Amino acid sequence: MDGDDSVYYTPKYFKMVNHDLLGDGIFEFQEQNQRESNYWQDRDKGKWDHMPKIFDDDCEPFYN
Repeated sequence: MDGDDSVYYTPKYFKMVNHDLLGDGIFEFQEQNQRESNYWQDRDKGKWDHMPKIFDDDCEPFYN
């Protein structure tokens, strides 16, 4: 969590938090994300339209 410029992708189902014992940033699963959903709910519904189309030829860059 040191502002690393090499991070290009923002996870949809996890958030970066500081680990108390290690002092490092770790990714923690979000029970509810900004879409008011989580991975398991989206998987059950088959809703992936908000995800980048990484296998499409015309995929827009999804990094910052």
